Amino acid sequence: MGSLEATVAGAAPYAALHAVTFFAARALGPKLFEHCRKLDGPGRSYWASSVCSTLNGFVVTPLAWLACKETNLLAPDASFWSTSPLSYAACYGLIGYTALDFIPLVVHRNDWSGVGAYIVHHLGSILSWGICATTGALHNVAVPVCLLEGTAPFVNGRYFLSTAGYKDTTLYMVNGALMALSFFLLRVCLNWYLFLTRIFWQHAAFSTLPLYMQLLFYPLMSINLSLQLFWFWKIVTGIYALLYGKADKPKSR
Repeated sequence: MGSLEATVAGAAPYAALHAVTFFAARALGPKLFEHCRKLDGPGRSYWASSVCSTLNGFVVTPLAWLACKETNLLAPDASFWSTSPLSYAACYGLIGYTALDFIPLVVHRNDWSGVGAYIVHHLGSILSWGICATTGALHNVAVPVCLLEGTAPFVNGRYFLSTAGYKDTTLYMVNGALMALSFFLLRVCLNWYLFLTRIFWQHAAFSTLPLYMQLLFYPLMSINLSLQLFWFWKIVTGIYALLYGKADKPKSR
């Protein structure tokens, strides 16, 4: 079982990694890329935040996948108390990234679009993974959900390519297709698989968890599912816009 002290200590290196990445990307982006020089202050912060989001996808997703393989956390009957050093590491990684990414969200809440949904998402994520990391419970939900970060390189890739002026290229189209496919498989299908198997397939085991965990699971998982469906709908409307010339330009990470 973890502890609050272990969670803070475990998440701190990941938060520091993303802090360094954010400030380095914000400072070096305009020096390395012409299109970054054209961005204003909030735009450069968004660009740097997107770099951090992409990095998080490459860090947390492999950790979560290895943890799932090590303790079979993706199985329909995976125990609510199954843990491993890798499962804790995946939780720490997501907490560290989310805590750091929350700061520019608040700073630029009036500059970026859709910030309200992200603030709700980040607060819910810090609370959810914080509880899992400190108690050692529900890693069979928290760690597989970390796999959702595997969509980040494609979602951010869409933004990077568009900002760099590659919106009319084959690469942009291929990346968009991979973004939509990965988002559907991970953030929609896997999400619902976890919800249904943990609530219905394992209802008896779920009911043995501490009452506060059960009460928190429903609203937090509902927020997660709702936001992912909302963002997937934005992706679908964006694809429609690209194909039929509409103006909708969804952004989601």
